[in-house]
Amino acid sequence: MGVFDRLKKQKWQHEDYEIRIEGLKEIDSDLELLSKIAFEDPHWQVRLNAARLIHNKDILANIAINDSFTPIREYCISQIEDEDVLYKLFLNEKDTSLKETIAEKIYDTDILKMMDSMD
Repeated sequence: MGVFDRLKKQKWQHEDYEIRIEGLKEIDSDLELLSKIAFEDPHWQVRLNAARLIHNKDILANIAINDSFTPIREYCISQIEDEDVLYKLFLNEKDTSLKETIAEKIYDTDILKMMDSMD
């Protein structure tokens, strides 16, 4: 790899968000970089597509808590099966519809009792 190759921007760094989305395919095994993009890219579609390539429940939970765009948060919640993680998300969630989405995924009776006692 020459000097100019290293200076050339990668597709995921392009100014056009559609090209950045396409560039995610080239880095789909780099969890650290995918996470950075999922948290920091200015365009919601890039963040969502990066999140779709992440299978780590802790990272998905962090995105679900911190992203400002509801569809991204919904997607991340839909991918989490661990009821303890879901309960933590439920406790921190302000959006009523997302709280309902989270509650629908929880079946553990002990967790449900704790959630009911919060009403």
